[in-house]
Amino acid sequence: MSPNKELMTFMANEYYSRARRSYKEMKGPYTLPRNQIGKPARAIL
Repeated sequence: MSPNKELMTFMANEYYSRARRSYKEMKGPYTLPRNQIGKPARAIL
């Protein structure tokens, strides 16, 4: 695996976790349906 690809993967994971966190904060007390947990961010958003 090239360093560039590792960096891209890391950045994608960072963005994904940050997007999930901000989405949860935006929704407040509402929690995601169980079947959406672990799916790509675009499926949630």
